Amino acid sequence: MRKHAETARGIVLRQSLQTEVLPEEITRWVADEHAHLLSGKDAVDVLVLLCPYQDLWQSLATLARQLKPTRYYAHFVSGDTMYIVFPSCIVLVERGDDVTAQRARDIGAVYGVPDVEMKFEQLFEVDHPNVTA
Repeated sequence: MRKHAETARGIVLRQSLQTEVLPEEITRWVADEHAHLLSGKDAVDVLVLLCPYQDLWQSLATLARQLKPTRYYAHFVSGDTMYIVFPSCIVLVERGDDVTAQRARDIGAVYGVPDVEMKFEQLFEVDHPNVTA
């Protein structure tokens, strides 16, 4: 059995939400907010969440209902598991498991997420794998 952390660290783009407002029951988990250029060109607001593991599944389900129908996803990392939230869909990626990462990319493609923005294996370590120093 994979281990999880007491707190899951999540990344949600404000622009990915239907109303561009984080659902009230999740706002208490916001730890940071910063601007970012998605794919180096689209300005977005990144919300960093720290969610207690016992509240994670409810938060994931709430986000899955609030995401715009195409283009975006949110993700949370807890220990060796990443929870990727697409509209009405939650996908698990296990650290070091290329099969689950590819499955998540296949699902993301259905929602119109560009492949270059789905570097799930790297998201275990960094928030923005497409950014170079």
